[in-house]
Amino acid sequence: MSCHFRHRTPVTKVNNLGEYISDISMYLIVRCENCYTFSYMDRFQKWKLCPVCGGTMERGSVPEYLEVADHHEAEAVIAELERYLYENKRTDFTLDETEKLRAAYIRRVSSSVENR
Repeated sequence: MSCHFRHRTPVTKVNNLGEYISDISMYLIVRCENCYTFSYMDRFQKWKLCPVCGGTMERGSVPEYLEVADHHEAEAVIAELERYLYENKRTDFTLDETEKLRAAYIRRVSSSVENR
C-alpha cells in the first residue's frame, strides 16, 4: 500500500471552539506503515511503538491524518476511520478524502461547541 502523506500535508488543528490553533497539547492520529493500524500519539512525541505489530512509528515518517483535543476523541475518530474503510472495502484514504475528513472534523467540533 502506498503512503499518500509523505509530503507532510499540514495537519488540521482545532480547539474546542473550532478555531485553528498551534500551542495546545493534542493527539495526532497516525497509521503504522507495517501493519496499517491506526493509533495516536501526543503531538510532542517523536516516536511510538505500534500497539499491534510493535513497529516504530516515527513522527514525520508515518501517515498523519488529523489532530484531536484528547485521547478519548482520538479513540472515537480511529474507530470511525476503521469502520469507514472496512465498510467500503478500502485500505486507505486519498489525499482528497483526507482533506475532506479534516474539514468534516472541524465542522463537527464547531457545531458541538455551538450546541452547548
